[in-house]
Amino acid sequence: MSGLTAVDPQSGQRRYGTTASETRQILCNLTQVLAAAGSSLDKVVKVNVLLNSMLEAPNMNEVYAGFFPDPPPARTVCSARLPDGAKVMIECTALA
Repeated sequence: MSGLTAVDPQSGQRRYGTTASETRQILCNLTQVLAAAGSSLDKVVKVNVLLNSMLEAPNMNEVYAGFFPDPPPARTVCSARLPDGAKVMIECTALA
């Protein structure tokens, strides 16, 4: 999966919110896209998370932990200048 930002799946419009709400929307969308491809969060092997501010990492982590099984997949978290005012962008590699 290439980088996803928070988008309303019904309207296709960008959803602006807190780091936690954007993370939740991205991971909900990611769950649906993986299912449509015959995969799931359980089959994710690597995740890259880009944050507008590393100070928001605890807020992202709190939501993230609720989506991934224990132990979670390998993950990299970095700070980046994100497009369109996004606070979070997530990409992943998953098995089919």
